[in-house]
Amino acid sequence: ISRAVGETMIVAIASGSCTATSCQRWLEKAKTALPSGSATVAIAALADGSTGSDVDITVTWTMPGGEARKYMTRSTIALSHTP
Repeated sequence: ISRAVGETMIVAIASGSCTATSCQRWLEKAKTALPSGSATVAIAALADGSTGSDVDITVTWTMPGGEARKYMTRSTIALSHTP
């Protein structure tokens, strides 16, 4: 996963923008493990200008009966901390 400072960067299966090997493996696992599955990883600079990123992960899939499902989570990755 790469980091873009000052802008939002979307990394998705369809775009092929996720260049880290471990990220590509995880996205591919999500795609193949879930029925009609896909996943995206969005990385944005912290709003307060701190060193780090907000990371949003969204996983979607469609149940065999046609019902769509989505799971979203957000984490903040701080590269440094000042108390």
